[in-house]
Amino acid sequence: MRCTSYLDHLGEVLFICPNQSDPIVVLEPSWLYTNVIGPTMAPESFPIQPLQRTSQDFVTRAELGRAFQDIVDIDVANLLQEFQLCYSYDDQTFILPGLLTQNMPPIKWQKTEETTVVYFGKQLQCSASTDILPPGFFPYVQTHLMRKMQYPPHLWRDGAKCVGRDVEGLIKLSSDVRKVTICVRSIVGDKTQCREMLQKVEDIVADVLNDCSPATCMTENVLSARALKEHRDEFYSYTMDQINEAKKTD
Repeated sequence: MRCTSYLDHLGEVLFICPNQSDPIVVLEPSWLYTNVIGPTMAPESFPIQPLQRTSQDFVTRAELGRAFQDIVDIDVANLLQEFQLCYSYDDQTFILPGLLTQNMPPIKWQKTEETTVVYFGKQLQCSASTDILPPGFFPYVQTHLMRKMQYPPHLWRDGAKCVGRDVEGLIKLSSDVRKVTICVRSIVGDKTQCREMLQKVEDIVADVLNDCSPATCMTENVLSARALKEHRDEFYSYTMDQINEAKKTD
């Protein structure tokens, strides 16, 4: 076991220890990427038969079994979950965020006329003008949201909506793949739940970024609550330096 773990650290083999099955050792990692992960995550434009997906962009366990029945003799679904490429709530239907093709419908985040509603938001943007977020970053964030949020989030190619008892949050990836916008609101005015959800999503984004692109520096801006409440087309934001300076003058 120690020798296998050592070879795994060197990158010579892959040593995977699923929670609910025996350990898996992949002697040739390149074979796994070429024959399993590559075909799984390949876009429809690739000259291979893509995985058949449901109308909600999900993939069934039966479809995964059919696609890889002549390639591997282990449970591909569990293997993909160990690599955090997919997630399932019922162990039969799997959500692969990297394969989602539908954009978030505007109706999923509409303006409310409730006078008690409160909004909070932050925007994280690549500090360097030449930087962009890596391709796997946002799907990885979505997988973590499914694992860590109390209720299943709604997912789209460019966004995710999380819900709580009296709070809901929206996470959006910008079209230039340089910014992540996080907005939370509570119809009943529960500021505590808003802050808790905002912090939880922030922590997930930070952990994923540190894992998949640790050299990417991000600038954090606080979004105008008034602009969010009015659902303006453009976000108004303030840097942390501006906010700290304003606190000094109060």
